[in-house]
Amino acid sequence: MRSVAGMFLKAGLLVLGLILTGCGGDDSGVACTVTDKKQVVNTLMHDVYYWYDEVPDVDPANYADMHDLLDTLILPEKSRGHVYSYLTTVAAEEAFLSNAAYVGFGFSMGIDLDGRIFLKESFEEGPAHDAGMRRGDEIISVNGRDVSTMTVDQFNESLGPDEEGYAVTFGIRHPDTTTDTYTIEKAEVETPIVAHVQTDLGAEGDTTYIFFRSFVDPAFDALDEAFAQMKAAGDTQLVLDLRYNGGGLVSVAQHLGSLIGGIDYEGEIVAELEFNDRYQSENEAYLLELLTNSVDVTDMVVITTDNTASASEMIINGLDPFINVTTVGSTSYGKPVGQSRLNFDLLNTDCTEDILRGVTFKVVNAEGVGEYYTGFVPDCPADDDVLDQLGSTDEESLASALYYLENGSCNTAVAAKARYAQAKRMSLQPEGDPFIRDGWDLLTGGAR
Repeated sequence: MRSVAGMFLKAGLLVLGLILTGCGGDDSGVACTVTDKKQVVNTLMHDVYYWYDEVPDVDPANYADMHDLLDTLILPEKSRGHVYSYLTTVAAEEAFLSNAAYVGFGFSMGIDLDGRIFLKESFEEGPAHDAGMRRGDEIISVNGRDVSTMTVDQFNESLGPDEEGYAVTFGIRHPDTTTDTYTIEKAEVETPIVAHVQTDLGAEGDTTYIFFRSFVDPAFDALDEAFAQMKAAGDTQLVLDLRYNGGGLVSVAQHLGSLIGGIDYEGEIVAELEFNDRYQSENEAYLLELLTNSVDVTDMVVITTDNTASASEMIINGLDPFINVTTVGSTSYGKPVGQSRLNFDLLNTDCTEDILRGVTFKVVNAEGVGEYYTGFVPDCPADDDVLDQLGSTDEESLASALYYLENGSCNTAVAAKARYAQAKRMSLQPEGDPFIRDGWDLLTGGAR
């Protein structure tokens, strides 16, 4: 039996000693039928899924397709407050993990207390950015329909399928109150991995700011370059901005942890993966390593929002036993578990295109701490101020992080305002970010 190499946060196939069941179908003459796909999902969820013993026993024939079936089988996740598992294709996953690429408009969104929708990001060279849309712009209409008349589900549906060439017309109000209309076609978009690096910040000029968006393969080189800049500057304090980082590869998280803590804590556990009781032999510890660009970090502030999840939370939890880690922003997503890449052809050689990213393990730190399903509550609450650009020292979350590093305490006026806004936001949106629908949305940071 080969060891696990296919975790949600670590690319590759999961090859385990599964008890396989035959996957037959009644769609004669069609390779990998709907019936086959439903059978694969049902078998995997009752075997390698972390909460396999909580999965309801159902008849797959009663469900229209594998998506409907999975929605019923993930009841254990829903009881913990979120939906982590999802279905995708080999092509979509490999595009994202290799280049942080997906098909869409090239932006992510947020909703304010009044239900207004703003762009949080507009990715350079993406269709939306090329058309002129920027962070802080408000979407006021879609295909001529006023956004204020839509539910969130209707709004999401109005954005259409994830197909290249699919066009949508957006009405936009800019921060200066001028308006524009843009018709944008979806295309393959590569999201920036490390979008901003600034050194020598703060009153003492000893702080580096790094905005890091996704734990994907190109992040190894991008992070090395960012921390090389920090090392060359001689900075010892770090503001790590993970506000939209929904996770990715465990191996990248180990690398990032090593860049931050490898000098003083080489060999210490940054994360341990624990599988269900059927696959305890697959448990694995990830250790901090001394790397060429490891930096002697004395203090670290991590900027978080409810889009901060998975590998991002693993960094916060994993370094906490060793480094003074302070969080600024809003409460993180709450994902102390990871998904394995479960290729359908493990069970049916006709099914080569689909992947189930099902939760198969939980994550704990060197002290055995995990179970953070309600997320990490920030030490210093602050708003994600979309009217200021990312990396601006006027932007509220970054300004609050720098204030903490300079003063050793929170900016009380900012924190009080953010606590009020967060309490009201939670009362209006008890399920968190309405644009995060499942594990794929989480991984991509809600990008559309």
